[in-house]
Amino acid sequence: MEVRTELRFEGPGRLQVSHQLRSPSGPASPWQKRFVAALAGHEPQVPAPGPFRLSGASGDQRLATPVLPARQALGALAGSLEVAGQLSGVALAAPVVRWEERNWLVGVRQHLLLELDLQPLEAIPGLDLALVLAPVRPGAVLQAAPTGLVPAPRGHRGGRRPLIWPLQPGQINVLELRCWRWSGLGVGAAAVGLALPLVLALQATRRRLGFGWPELPA
Repeated sequence: MEVRTELRFEGPGRLQVSHQLRSPSGPASPWQKRFVAALAGHEPQVPAPGPFRLSGASGDQRLATPVLPARQALGALAGSLEVAGQLSGVALAAPVVRWEERNWLVGVRQHLLLELDLQPLEAIPGLDLALVLAPVRPGAVLQAAPTGLVPAPRGHRGGRRPLIWPLQPGQINVLELRCWRWSGLGVGAAAVGLALPLVLALQATRRRLGFGWPELPA
């Protein structure tokens, strides 16, 4: 089975989480069925970790949250990872998720630390686990252990090619990144603030040259 968990940065303070589950053999496995049911809120014994919406056919399904405030989205991510371990019957430690965001008016500085302890999970033939980051520049990644990151294959949906972080069963997987996100509203306000003194200076120069105040057309 292939499980791709995507963390999509939609702007300052906004994230979207999704899980893509593919079963090359065809029908969904019992674990996949229970995981999908749990995240969709249809598994009474397992609390739903977030507002995930289901799409796709049985062997190729996608569960995605709406675009959420960052802490709420990361809470849904951590909750869904805990559900995955619970349904697999493996006692996994709760994932470590640390998020910091500092607003500088024209943009925000974001810092994310994600630690997944998969030591109790044995390597299973055919199991492919990975976290997809989009859009994230390679230079924003401070560490990605134990395997590093690789660019997504060409043709992936979206503009800039996402980065894929393969997860290794039997090991502690650690990801840390720090990036900058521009704020359209903040940049616009700064541009207006910089342009206003220039406009006032041009008007003052016009008056000194004797042209007077600009008039409306007749």
